[in-house]
Amino acid sequence: AAWAPAAGPLRRDLRCAAGKRKAKPPPKKGFGQSAPCPCGSGMVPCCEALADVAVRREADPAQIVRSRYTAYARGDTDYIMDTTHESNSAYEEDRRAWRKTLAAQPYDDYRFLGVDILDVSVDDDDASVTFVAKLKHKETRRRADFKEHSYFKRSETHGWLYLGGDVDSAPLVDLTTGEDRSEDKDALLAGVDGGG
Repeated sequence: AAWAPAAGPLRRDLRCAAGKRKAKPPPKKGFGQSAPCPCGSGMVPCCEALADVAVRREADPAQIVRSRYTAYARGDTDYIMDTTHESNSAYEEDRRAWRKTLAAQPYDDYRFLGVDILDVSVDDDDASVTFVAKLKHKETRRRADFKEHSYFKRSETHGWLYLGGDVDSAPLVDLTTGEDRSEDKDALLAGVDGGG
C-alpha cells in the first residue's frame, strides 16, 4: 500500500505568510526539516506528521517503520523513544540516559537512502513489517543496507509501538564487489518466512 502523508497543519507556529511572525529556520536535527523526507517518498513534509501522537494513533505499522527510519536519519531520539514498546530490550525508564545511548550511535556516519516496505501483516493489536533500510557510509561510500522483520504492538494511547526485530544476516551488498543487491526483492522476499 502506498503511503501518503497525514493531512492537517504540521507547523502551526510558522505564520510568515500572514506577516505577523518570521519563519524559524528548520532544525538541524529531528522532524521539521525542509529537505525531502529520508524515507524515500521525496515529499516535504512527510513522516514528520507522525510526531503528533493523535496522527500517529491513526497510522499503520508501515508508516511507523518509515517514520522511525526518518527519525534515525534526522537524529530525533525522542521520536524513537516515543515509538518503542516498553518490552523492547533497548527500552529504558530513564529517558535522559536512553537519549544519551541513542545519541551515541554512529547514525551521523551514514546517508539514509530510503526504506522499502516488503511485507506487512496485521492481526488485531499485533503486527509485523518486513523492510529494507538503505544506507551508505559517508566516508567509505559503502552500502550498509539491511533487511529487518520487525514486530509491533498497538497501544490505545500511542498507536503502534516497536517491540523488536530480526535483522537478516544475509548482506544486501556483495562485500567483495560492492554490488548492490537490495533491488532484488524476489530474493529478499524468499528469506522472509525462513527467519533470520
